[in-house]
Amino acid sequence: MANKRLSRSQEYVKKSVSHPSKAQAEREERKQKRELELAKRRYCESPEPAPSIRRKAKNVRRRIMYLLILAALLLALSIQAFHIYSLVKEREELALNRYALEKEKARLEEELKNVNSTEYVEQQAREQLKLIMPGETLYIFPKKEEANDGN
Repeated sequence: MANKRLSRSQEYVKKSVSHPSKAQAEREERKQKRELELAKRRYCESPEPAPSIRRKAKNVRRRIMYLLILAALLLALSIQAFHIYSLVKEREELALNRYALEKEKARLEEELKNVNSTEYVEQQAREQLKLIMPGETLYIFPKKEEANDGN
Protein backbone atom coordinates (compact mmCIF):
# COMPACT_ATOMS: atom_id res chain seq x y z
CA MET A 1 0.00 0.00 0.00
CA ALA A 2 1.18 3.51 -0.84
CA ASN A 3 2.26 5.96 1.77
CA LYS A 4 -1.07 7.24 3.01
CA ARG A 5 -1.01 10.75 4.32
CA LEU A 6 -2.63 11.37 7.74
CA SER A 7 -4.88 14.29 8.56
CA ARG A 8 -3.86 16.86 11.13
CA SER A 9 -6.07 15.44 13.82
CA GLN A 10 -4.75 11.94 13.13
CA GLU A 11 -1.16 13.21 13.34
CA TYR A 12 -2.01 14.97 16.61
CA VAL A 13 -3.46 11.81 18.11
CA LYS A 14 -0.48 9.76 16.93
CA LYS A 15 1.98 12.25 18.51
CA SER A 16 0.06 12.45 21.78
CA VAL A 17 -0.03 8.65 22.06
CA SER A 18 3.61 8.10 21.15
CA HIS A 19 5.11 11.09 23.08
CA PRO A 20 2.61 12.37 25.68
CA SER A 21 5.00 14.78 27.44
CA LYS A 22 6.07 16.32 24.12
CA ALA A 23 2.44 16.79 23.08
CA GLN A 24 1.66 18.48 26.42
CA ALA A 25 4.59 20.84 25.93
CA GLU A 26 3.40 21.72 22.41
CA ARG A 27 -0.13 22.40 23.75
CA GLU A 28 1.25 24.74 26.41
CA GLU A 29 3.39 26.50 23.82
CA ARG A 30 0.40 27.04 21.49
CA LYS A 31 -1.72 28.32 24.41
CA GLN A 32 0.97 30.86 25.39
CA LYS A 33 1.31 31.96 21.76
CA ARG A 34 -2.48 32.53 21.50
CA GLU A 35 -2.54 34.51 24.74
CA LEU A 36 0.39 36.65 23.56
CA GLU A 37 -1.35 37.42 20.24
CA LEU A 38 -4.55 38.29 22.08
CA ALA A 39 -2.69 40.64 24.43
CA LYS A 40 -0.97 42.34 21.46
CA ARG A 41 -4.34 42.88 19.78
CA ARG A 42 -5.86 44.34 22.93
CA TYR A 43 -3.08 46.74 23.84
CA CYS A 44 -1.27 47.48 20.60
CA GLU A 45 -4.19 47.97 18.25
CA SER A 46 -5.36 51.48 17.63
CA PRO A 47 -8.93 52.33 18.60
CA GLU A 48 -11.66 51.28 16.24
CA PRO A 49 -11.48 53.05 12.93
CA ALA A 50 -13.85 55.94 12.36
CA PRO A 51 -17.21 54.85 10.95
CA SER A 52 -17.67 55.21 7.25
CA ILE A 53 -19.90 57.82 5.65
CA ARG A 54 -22.51 55.18 4.86
CA ARG A 55 -22.61 54.01 8.46
CA LYS A 56 -22.91 57.60 9.70
CA ALA A 57 -25.76 58.24 7.28
CA LYS A 58 -27.46 55.04 8.36
CA ASN A 59 -27.15 56.02 12.03
CA VAL A 60 -28.54 59.48 11.27
CA ARG A 61 -31.51 57.99 9.40
CA ARG A 62 -32.13 55.56 12.25
CA ARG A 63 -32.09 58.39 14.83
CA ILE A 64 -34.41 60.49 12.69
CA MET A 65 -36.84 57.58 12.42
CA TYR A 66 -36.75 57.06 16.20
CA LEU A 67 -37.39 60.77 16.74
CA LEU A 68 -40.27 60.75 14.25
CA ILE A 69 -41.83 57.73 15.93
CA LEU A 70 -41.40 59.38 19.34
CA ALA A 71 -42.91 62.63 18.04
CA ALA A 72 -45.88 60.74 16.56
CA LEU A 73 -46.46 58.95 19.87
CA LEU A 74 -46.25 62.20 21.80
CA LEU A 75 -48.65 63.86 19.36
CA ALA A 76 -51.15 61.02 19.68
CA LEU A 77 -50.81 61.11 23.46
CA SER A 78 -51.33 64.87 23.63
CA ILE A 79 -54.38 64.68 21.36
CA GLN A 80 -55.89 62.00 23.58
CA ALA A 81 -55.08 64.01 26.71
CA PHE A 82 -56.77 67.09 25.22
CA HIS A 83 -59.81 64.99 24.26
CA ILE A 84 -60.04 63.59 27.80
CA TYR A 85 -59.67 67.08 29.27
CA SER A 86 -62.45 68.47 27.05
CA LEU A 87 -64.73 65.55 27.99
CA VAL A 88 -64.13 66.20 31.69
CA LYS A 89 -64.94 69.90 31.21
CA GLU A 90 -68.10 69.01 29.28
CA ARG A 91 -69.16 66.63 32.05
CA GLU A 92 -68.69 69.38 34.65
CA GLU A 93 -70.76 71.80 32.56
CA LEU A 94 -73.48 69.19 32.14
CA ALA A 95 -73.50 68.55 35.89
CA LEU A 96 -73.96 72.29 36.55
CA ASN A 97 -76.67 72.46 33.91
CA ARG A 98 -78.42 69.47 35.46
CA TYR A 99 -78.28 71.08 38.89
CA ALA A 100 -79.83 74.28 37.51
CA LEU A 101 -82.54 72.29 35.75
CA GLU A 102 -83.33 70.37 38.94
CA LYS A 103 -83.70 73.66 40.83
CA GLU A 104 -85.96 75.02 38.07
CA LYS A 105 -88.02 71.83 38.19
CA ALA A 106 -88.43 72.11 41.97
CA ARG A 107 -89.48 75.77 41.62
CA LEU A 108 -92.00 74.90 38.89
CA GLU A 109 -93.41 72.02 40.93
CA GLU A 110 -93.87 74.41 43.88
CA GLU A 111 -95.56 76.91 41.58
CA LEU A 112 -97.81 74.14 40.22
CA LYS A 113 -99.03 73.43 43.75
CA ASN A 114 -100.05 77.10 44.13
CA VAL A 115 -101.70 77.52 40.72
CA ASN A 116 -105.22 76.83 41.90
CA SER A 117 -105.13 79.21 44.88
CA THR A 118 -106.93 82.56 44.52
CA GLU A 119 -103.93 84.51 45.81
CA TYR A 120 -101.69 83.10 43.05
CA VAL A 121 -104.28 83.84 40.34
CA GLU A 122 -104.64 87.41 41.62
CA GLN A 123 -100.86 87.91 41.75
CA GLN A 124 -100.38 86.64 38.19
CA ALA A 125 -103.24 88.81 36.91
CA ARG A 126 -101.61 91.90 38.47
CA GLU A 127 -98.04 91.12 37.28
CA GLN A 128 -98.54 89.71 33.82
CA LEU A 129 -101.86 91.14 32.65
CA LYS A 130 -101.67 94.47 34.55
CA LEU A 131 -105.21 94.02 35.91
CA ILE A 132 -106.43 95.89 38.97
CA MET A 133 -109.21 95.47 41.48
CA PRO A 134 -112.17 97.84 41.36
CA GLY A 135 -111.33 101.11 43.15
CA GLU A 136 -107.51 100.76 42.66
CA THR A 137 -105.37 103.04 40.49
CA LEU A 138 -102.62 101.58 38.29
CA TYR A 139 -99.35 103.45 38.07
CA ILE A 140 -96.80 102.30 35.47
CA PHE A 141 -93.29 103.62 35.90
CA PRO A 142 -90.65 103.32 33.18
CA LYS A 143 -88.04 100.71 33.88
CA LYS A 144 -84.56 101.94 34.79
CA GLU A 145 -83.01 100.66 31.55
CA GLU A 146 -85.66 102.39 29.40
CA ALA A 147 -85.22 105.66 31.34
CA ASN A 148 -81.44 105.64 30.78
CA ASP A 149 -81.83 104.95 27.03
CA GLY A 150 -84.04 108.03 26.60
CA ASN A 151 -81.37 110.43 27.92
